[in-house]
Amino acid sequence: MIYLDANVFIYAAGAGTAKGERAREVIQAVQSGKLQAASSVLTFDEVVWELRKQIGMESALIATQSFFLLPDLEIYNATRGIFLDALEIMRHEKMKPRDSIHMATMRNHGIHEILTEDPDFGNVRGIKRISLEKFRVPG
Repeated sequence: MIYLDANVFIYAAGAGTAKGERAREVIQAVQSGKLQAASSVLTFDEVVWELRKQIGMESALIATQSFFLLPDLEIYNATRGIFLDALEIMRHEKMKPRDSIHMATMRNHGIHEILTEDPDFGNVRGIKRISLEKFRVPG
C-alpha cells in the first residue's frame, strides 16, 4: 500500500507535463487494481483548493470527484487520534500542519511509503518518500 499525496492528484488533472503523465499512470494503476493506494479526506480539500485556481471551480470539482470515486483508493478519515498524533509529529519532526496530518494518517494505518513531489516528506523517520519520476507503476 502506498499513500498518495494531494500533489499526485493535482498533477494528474493538470496539463500535459511529464509529471502529469506519470501521475495519470498512477491513477490508472489504482483504477485497474494494479496498485493499492490510500489517502486522507484532507486530500480532498487540498486538491479542490489548488485545482480551482488552475482550471476553475466546476472543473476542479469534477476532477476531484473522479479521483475520490476510485473504488480501490482507500480514503482515511481524520480522527481525533490522528489530530493528536499530528501535533506530536509537528513537535518532533517540525512539519507543517497538513503534512503532519498526512504523516499521522500513514502511521495510524501502517503505511510507510508516500508518493509525493513535496520534499518536506524526505527526512521523516520510518517513511520513504518516492517522487513521481522514480516511482515504478506496477505492470
